[in-house]
Amino acid sequence: MAGKANECYNNFYPLNEKVGVVQMSNFQAGDVVTGKVVGIQGYGAFVALDDKTQGLVHISEITHGFVKDIHDFLEIGQEVQVKILEIDSERNKISLSMRALEKTKPAQKNDI
Repeated sequence: MAGKANECYNNFYPLNEKVGVVQMSNFQAGDVVTGKVVGIQGYGAFVALDDKTQGLVHISEITHGFVKDIHDFLEIGQEVQVKILEIDSERNKISLSMRALEKTKPAQKNDI
């Protein structure tokens, strides 16, 4: 499993501050966009929104319910649809969600 994490980390590329700020203006909170998974860490998946902009889908925003291993839901190179939750241009970060696009299933008695 460590090999997978290292492989994913090596595929991660950070936002360039100058480029990221310019590119982030093309996106707004609430937008639904298609991106490509470019990195997976234990805490979430990095998704490229275009050639120069990427955001993070936190593990809690992948799907409804508990996610033990992100690799059970996503893989590098996979195209995903995400909703932009927040754009923090000061910190040059974009928060994304896949869960926000899912229909919530009603809680079952056994789920409680």
